[in-house]
Amino acid sequence: MKLSAARIVVTGSQTPLGREILSVLSDSGSVKTHIIPLESGRLNGEQVAFGDEYSLDVQAQDSFDFNGIQAVIHAGPSRDAAQLAKKATASGALFVDCSGIFALDPDVPLIVADVNLALLEKNPPKKIAANPNSLSIFLSLALNPLHIKANVQRVVVSTYQSVSHWGRQAQDELFSQTKALFMAQGTPASEHLPKQIAFNAYPMVGSEREDGFTDVEWQTIAQVKKILDPKIKLAVNTVTIPAFVGDGMMVNVEAEHEISPIKAAMWMTGQKGLGVLEDSADLPTHAEIAGDDFAYVARLRGDFSVENGLAFWLIGDNLRKGSAANAVKIVETYLKTR
Repeated sequence: MKLSAARIVVTGSQTPLGREILSVLSDSGSVKTHIIPLESGRLNGEQVAFGDEYSLDVQAQDSFDFNGIQAVIHAGPSRDAAQLAKKATASGALFVDCSGIFALDPDVPLIVADVNLALLEKNPPKKIAANPNSLSIFLSLALNPLHIKANVQRVVVSTYQSVSHWGRQAQDELFSQTKALFMAQGTPASEHLPKQIAFNAYPMVGSEREDGFTDVEWQTIAQVKKILDPKIKLAVNTVTIPAFVGDGMMVNVEAEHEISPIKAAMWMTGQKGLGVLEDSADLPTHAEIAGDDFAYVARLRGDFSVENGLAFWLIGDNLRKGSAANAVKIVETYLKTR
């Protein structure tokens, strides 16, 4: 079945991710009458955009009948995922979860579209596929060719992530705080982020666990290991910066075999979904990658603190390339085999 012929539900359709999934579906040729956006709670005639020309009526999630639906992409909160998955799969639909609740289930494939789509050749046992978080998708794209060629042993990552990870209200808060500071209207309030984010940085993304890691850091470590190799040692440090969209990160890699910047550039150039930029005068930034369908590597250089070391800058649009496009590709690939 072609993607354009499928009836697809998007839950959490009014979140930043849900809106981006609808945008990707529109760009991929899906028919607007086949796409159903859902939200929980009371609805008062809400609509969401579908491409540049159309709007779709948001329907009530709690009372929706999933019969006749081929796929459900869940962009809502994790608390709704299990119940929605049960309803969707019982009706025969594939459930693609973006909340992370199924990511480490051994019976659920964790898919990065340009790395391990072969896992979808067989029917997922639970008819559920997990969409990794954006950091895991970008790191898997960059590390996959390096691991194949040089056997990556250890990775240290420091991230610079946009406020979109905290939700649409956090994006609005960044805007209002920036405006307040420019207009000399006093210290801006912080209601949806722990501290002021305009002209600032906050050394955390997500909620802190008892062990000191944030949930995003812990999830990224576990997910990359599941996708690539459980033997890879991985350290992740997350930081929120005043950008609306995008995940940037400095990555240090230690490999078993020799790994020069020239060789790494050659290997990474062959990885689908990844662009390697060698012009240091035009480095990719958060302001430039919004809406892009590629992740980018730049500043490739040796890490001389270890024997076979490499360092580089890695960046991508966390909502589009880092989640929405991947989820839609999972659905498209699954449907092609049906």
